[in-house]
Amino acid sequence: METDQILNAVAASAQSWFSRRDTDRERDGLVYCGVCGVPRQTRFGGMIVPCMCRCDMEQQEQEKRQREAQRVLDAIQHSPLYDRVFDGSRFERDMFPDSTPSRVCREYVEKFDQMASEKQGLILYGETGSGKSFYAACVVNAMRKRNVRAQMCSTTRLLMSLDKWERDPIIQAVKSVPLLVLDDIGAERDTDYQQEKLFSVVDARVQSGRLLIVTTNLTPEQLEKPDTQEKERIYSRLLGACTVRLHVHGNKRPGIAREKAAEARRELLG
Repeated sequence: METDQILNAVAASAQSWFSRRDTDRERDGLVYCGVCGVPRQTRFGGMIVPCMCRCDMEQQEQEKRQREAQRVLDAIQHSPLYDRVFDGSRFERDMFPDSTPSRVCREYVEKFDQMASEKQGLILYGETGSGKSFYAACVVNAMRKRNVRAQMCSTTRLLMSLDKWERDPIIQAVKSVPLLVLDDIGAERDTDYQQEKLFSVVDARVQSGRLLIVTTNLTPEQLEKPDTQEKERIYSRLLGACTVRLHVHGNKRPGIAREKAAEARRELLG
């Protein structure tokens, strides 16, 4: 087939799927978008062929972003690290937006690329009910909105999964996810077997060089001076990877419970 025949066939095929919109306008024998004013047709040799206006390109880019967001969501939900319990935590629901932990965690999200390049992990520590897990989950969900595969899982649940499921996919997920939060380090059972499993998880993550966030009831002193050699191996790696330490204090659970109750009343009573 000669070149002219090939070009004519391509042009005819392109014209077959071209459809005019109600907002289109015609000028100089070409169709123009009536919204952005950019041509939707162009001359190619002696033929008129379709082309993309600015609206078409913006729609194509939006569809691309939607596909990427869905791909990330599917990857998150099918990961062995996925823990649905943290999905509802959002900065928009923070009852203490002016608190230091809230401001620091928001800033961490804004500077995520810098934190990742500098390998600046984060430790949120404080007493039970202070909001450590909430703020860590807020960071995770904020990064998911930006199409970053971020995961947060209970350390105890993760260690149990190593007994129930295949080990290799779990460790691979620990190593590969761009942002991982290990929730409640130090709450696992204090046995050699559990500590050895925890070491394998922490070591795999630290060796990957990817960002790690940890929540714990342990104080910095307990992390720096643990009471066993096995814990020292684990905590020294955590402290090396998580150079930013944030004290979250004050019992926020009563306030959160009140907000949940108020939300439930709004849902039920309108």
